[in-house]
Amino acid sequence: MLQNKIRYLILIILMGFLSILYNEYVMGIIFLTILIIPFCLFAILCFCYGMVRAELVSGVHVANKGEVIPISVRLHNPTIFPISNITILLKYKNAYSGKQYKKEYSFSLDRKTDTTVICNLQSEFAGNLEITLAGIRLYDFLKIFSLRRKLNGQIKIAILPFFYEMLENTPIRKSNRIIESDYYSPVKRGDDPSEVFAIREYTEGDRPQRIHWKLSIKQGQLMIKDFSDPQNCSVLIFADLQAPAGAEALRYMDALLECSLSLSYSLIMQKQIHYLAWYGKKHGACTRVRIAQEKDLFEAVDGLLAAEILQGAARDLTAYL
Repeated sequence: MLQNKIRYLILIILMGFLSILYNEYVMGIIFLTILIIPFCLFAILCFCYGMVRAELVSGVHVANKGEVIPISVRLHNPTIFPISNITILLKYKNAYSGKQYKKEYSFSLDRKTDTTVICNLQSEFAGNLEITLAGIRLYDFLKIFSLRRKLNGQIKIAILPFFYEMLENTPIRKSNRIIESDYYSPVKRGDDPSEVFAIREYTEGDRPQRIHWKLSIKQGQLMIKDFSDPQNCSVLIFADLQAPAGAEALRYMDALLECSLSLSYSLIMQKQIHYLAWYGKKHGACTRVRIAQEKDLFEAVDGLLAAEILQGAARDLTAYL
């Protein structure tokens, strides 16, 4: 833009010299016209600056690592003047890292129109990607002047790590003894007398201790209580958020998410109910999610992505215990 100003200044000086040299009415009119044009362009630019609107929108809220993320910026120009050059500034960063990146996109905007511009971004690491529309800059037709408007529109996109299913069988086997659990199988009966699974008619081979005497007298036939089967949830996956400071924090968190979530996903595939837990710096306590099916895993993913990296002395597992 500085080069355009210098060129225009040289043009004004040259036309002024020619108008003095030839001293004709036409040359004077041309010189005054060239001299007035920048003021007219600046007035049009100020008018458009006050009328043009920009908004950051996105239909994508979850994406995989390395996937192209289309970010939409909606622009509204209600004026009768087209804008030959407008630049939008996007800032984005991973919530696990303080390093911020910038990208600029330039394009033109027609008069009295609404335009949606697609800006493609990409993240190499898992985490919450925070994208901010920092501002827009409008230029006049000759790119001599420009005006910038600061904006604060922000969206957040969850970048998921890759899940891998372990081919080896996990060495976790249910013990024959009765375990303590607050959760019971909805489809399978067991031997826990603290919870009744169902009541049915007596069949040969049923234990006399399980006869429901009150109901049997009322029904006029023997009724048996089937006990519930407590679901084994004694397995814990604890994610240690003690990441090293600096540039390696992103790589550490990416590897941590990939490993812990892949292990949890493998246990789901093996029908093994378990817990996924981590220490939350914001609340100063541990968060624990019971993983019984795939939707529970994504609930845990959402919580892990929102968690902050821990620095200093390790106290997370101590807090859990």
